[in-house]
Amino acid sequence: MTIYQQSEAHNIIKLFLIKVGMKCSLNGFAYICYAADLVTKDPNLIYDLCNNVYVQTAKYFEIENSNCIERSIRHAIDHLANTNGFALINKIFKTNLYSKHDKPTSGEFIKLCAQYYNLQMYEDLAL
Repeated sequence: MTIYQQSEAHNIIKLFLIKVGMKCSLNGFAYICYAADLVTKDPNLIYDLCNNVYVQTAKYFEIENSNCIERSIRHAIDHLANTNGFALINKIFKTNLYSKHDKPTSGEFIKLCAQYYNLQMYEDLAL
């Protein structure tokens, strides 16, 4: 693996995912943290997930196929949907973003994590 200094954004996003109930043992957990960190640094990357964010994430984690990155992220989101994670996300964002039968795409979720950091929502989080 390439040397990567975990940024403040990476660590805050990691804590956010833990607080909403995502399991750290899922590969998608690490991929979301890394991808969202990339998007916090350059928000325009969100518009080119497949050719940029997933490829950069695959290179960092030494995965040959970037499709595995997207699939693992989707699996982590599915797991969160099967727990009560989206109810907590709604509470954190103080709005009804996701209903019981609604879940974000991988890109939407990565953007959500990046916005959590960019909007500094972690500063007033009291769960």
